[in-house]
Amino acid sequence: MCPLGGGYSLARRKSKDSTRTFSLEVTAKPGSNLQKQDAGNSVYDAKNRPVLVPGRVDAYRFMTFYLDTSSDNFEDFYGKVVDPEWLETNTSAHARELARARQSNRKPPCWRVLHRVTYVSRVLDTSSGGATGYAQALGALGLASDHQLFTKLQPYLTGATGSLADLTAATTAALQAHFPILVPHTATIVNRLAAYHQLPDTTDLLILPAPATVPVPTTPTSPAPTQPARAGLTVPASIPRGTQVSVGYTVPPEQVMPKNWVGIFVPNAAVNSGSLHWQYAPDANGTVGLPNSEHLGAGHYQLWLLANDGYTPLAGSYDLTIA
Repeated sequence: MCPLGGGYSLARRKSKDSTRTFSLEVTAKPGSNLQKQDAGNSVYDAKNRPVLVPGRVDAYRFMTFYLDTSSDNFEDFYGKVVDPEWLETNTSAHARELARARQSNRKPPCWRVLHRVTYVSRVLDTSSGGATGYAQALGALGLASDHQLFTKLQPYLTGATGSLADLTAATTAALQAHFPILVPHTATIVNRLAAYHQLPDTTDLLILPAPATVPVPTTPTSPAPTQPARAGLTVPASIPRGTQVSVGYTVPPEQVMPKNWVGIFVPNAAVNSGSLHWQYAPDANGTVGLPNSEHLGAGHYQLWLLANDGYTPLAGSYDLTIA
């Protein structure tokens, strides 16, 4: 989602009397210019606030894993990471050193550093005719992204991010007390906060707890709370092998985004681990076929509907059997 260029050099040594564990320091410096430009000039709105470019990443989080030695790491590095043609023909010092270090006959165990993005926030379109209701509500508050909203909500969620029930109750109370314009989008916000705080998977992250568990101030004349609309997929129980996977989808208006997408995964895989096949689902409802999914082997799979080129679940998981 946020490709970074650069290189890493690492040496590891340890003697029998060492008492200190290993550590890894990682620094990432992606581009930070989010402001719209017109003929080289920065663009501002009527209130002299910078106009940001929708779609640009304003915040993300990644985790770095230092994996111990394995011959599989050697094979992955020379078989999947390094371009073999570059290795054979390039005359740079880096290419020559890598070529000399290659020992395909021995496949020596290698260490591995793995970086995984676990959260992405993008600037939303808050003002055009195609802006979603949720994005327009953020824009009315002078906010332009999930990250900016989460920063505003943080003081009201202290101690309430350990479970979905606590997070939902605290978020609902905070929105009603301090951001009433966002109350119709409570389900969307809870959903995204749950993904941000990496709460364990639930059967449906968009389902709010029963109204009795949420402190909602009411009056005798207040209408009964209604269940928010939810996104969903229509997935067949099974399809024959060699058939393209095709599913129907429905998305509430406030969650419609041009790069919502449907992905098919191996069972119980994390959604940010990589889908087998995928396709965008940009409308409020429709049907999508997943390109090249007809080549999947027989077995069990799961489908998810995910938000805006990221990994926030809108609906899922749904089981599918290819026979």
